[in-house]
Amino acid sequence: MTFTLISCVYACGVAKPGHGSHTPFAVGLALLSCAGSGGQYTGAALNPARVLGPLAVFDCGKDVVGLYIGGQFVAALLAMSVFAFVSGLGPLNPWLARRALNLSWPEAVYLWITGSPPSRLQKTGRENINDFKHAFSEFYASEGSEAPKS
Repeated sequence: MTFTLISCVYACGVAKPGHGSHTPFAVGLALLSCAGSGGQYTGAALNPARVLGPLAVFDCGKDVVGLYIGGQFVAALLAMSVFAFVSGLGPLNPWLARRALNLSWPEAVYLWITGSPPSRLQKTGRENINDFKHAFSEFYASEGSEAPKS
């Protein structure tokens, strides 16, 4: 159930973001179908807070809390892996950004997570990754491949 919900979020919200999208509707339908199909077995526990809340307040479910939380994290990692495999890691992934912008590994990971270039590359302090598209384009041209679409 968690895999289905997170896959829907990735497919609608991450792959195709934008104003006017149907992401909330699609995610709501995915949540409805997941909770409706598996709720009778799991109590519709689709995120760790749904398991940890009753455990903290009512002290119930101690015997299965590890199974629920572990299963949800495995499902989330699997959904992320499938999404990355199907759609690619994107132009900001650390393996490409390190070579294209001559970044250290921590700088490349920071760029990937935040979308903001490291401070040593910024001149005004307000640059974002769009200001560095030219460097990425030159890198892809030198490698003889086409730049991924962002």
